[in-house]
Amino acid sequence: MESVVIKLGGSVITKKDEPLKERIETINNLSSQISSVCNDLNLCIVHGGGSFGHYIAKKYAIHIGLPRIKIGLSILEMEMRRLNLIVAKSLINHGVPVIQISPIDIFSTKGDEINVFHSKPILDAINKGYIPLLYGDVVFDEEKGCRILSGDQICLELAKIISARKIVFCMDTMGIYDKDPKKHNDAKLIKKISKEEVKRLISNFSKGDDVTGGVVNKLLVAYEAANMGIKSIFINGFYHNMLMRVLRNEDYIGTEIY
Repeated sequence: MESVVIKLGGSVITKKDEPLKERIETINNLSSQISSVCNDLNLCIVHGGGSFGHYIAKKYAIHIGLPRIKIGLSILEMEMRRLNLIVAKSLINHGVPVIQISPIDIFSTKGDEINVFHSKPILDAINKGYIPLLYGDVVFDEEKGCRILSGDQICLELAKIISARKIVFCMDTMGIYDKDPKKHNDAKLIKKISKEEVKRLISNFSKGDDVTGGVVNKLLVAYEAANMGIKSIFINGFYHNMLMRVLRNEDYIGTEIY
């Protein structure tokens, strides 16, 4: 059975310009698509923080280390668990047997590197026929006290341990463009990108406002994945049935990095 990691982007499942506001119709649509294939694949699902995670992280400056106001870290963890519960409820209501796993319970970092990953809960869930559901969140860090571990980075770690053939990123654009399509009307969608081309493309983007590095971080993760023989596919999470088409290995519109 093929193993796949799915990333539900925070900009897809929440309204990033409205603090703490989910897009329940979009979440339900994605849950329905996953439900149609969940019995045919070994899946791990990860979602982003969107207006839940980024809003709180910026408010308390958690993305640069332990906040001066200690309660900020508690609030961030609470709100990310709340978003995770919203996603889990939708998936379960559509018959997808997910198990919620909090990143702070299984990961820790040192600088920019993950130095602890307790993967047994992930593997146990999969071996018993369940689908782990994780999310980008704060974790404890040996140097800074804490840091934001992005959902994109978590996807890569999961792909390694389950021997995934691909990671599917659901975004708020059609895929990866030659430059930022939100700033440039003449930006062109790139359908296939080799790992050799990825680093050149990164120079066309900046990390911008996203506390987890935005598209740059996704490209860096895709580059690492490609070096391990894992394909990354970027699609528009708002498009009806696009995720299902990718999971069924049917034609789709998007970007493949290999």
